[in-house]
Amino acid sequence: MKKSTQFFTDEYLKECQKLTFDQILEFQENYRKLYQPSEKSKAISVRVPENLLSNFKGKCSLEGTKYQRKIKDLMNDWVKN
Repeated sequence: MKKSTQFFTDEYLKECQKLTFDQILEFQENYRKLYQPSEKSKAISVRVPENLLSNFKGKCSLEGTKYQRKIKDLMNDWVKN
């Protein structure tokens, strides 16, 4: 993955100087998570009622979301809460 060069305004850099140590650590951790290699995926098979799957796919389509991505997002949200 090619990373682009970033340019920062003087105002932005001044605001960054006001960050606490904890805020800097949080930023670094979030950045690390964002660019870490993705986890290995495993294919699964699950039986779902046809009308449920059809309606789910339809709603995802209206939202412009891929239905398998939405399933993964829902699983991830559920596990984290």
